[in-house]
Amino acid sequence: MIFLPKELNGLLHVGGTANNTNILRTMKGFIQALREEKPDYPIVVRRDGPQADEAFELLLEVREELGLDMKLYRNDLPMTESAEKLMEMIEE
Repeated sequence: MIFLPKELNGLLHVGGTANNTNILRTMKGFIQALREEKPDYPIVVRRDGPQADEAFELLLEVREELGLDMKLYRNDLPMTESAEKLMEMIEE
C-alpha cells in the first residue's frame, strides 16, 4: 500500500550506481507502484547498475502503457542535474 500526498507535483527516483544491487529487481517494485497509482505528474528516474538495461526496457514499456510523463537517465547524468530536469518538467 502506498500513501502519496494529494498534491504531488513530481517524482524523482534517483540513486548512485549500484555495484551489487540488482536494479531490475528493485525497479520491478517501482513499476508495480506506477501501475497501481497511475501518476499524472512528471517523473524522472536516474539509476544505473547490474541489469539496468533490462530495468529500463520495462520502464519504457510501462511509460508507453500508462502514458506517463517520465524521463529516464543513467549515471552519465549527475543526480543534481536529474533534479533540475524534473523541475523543468514541472514548470512546463
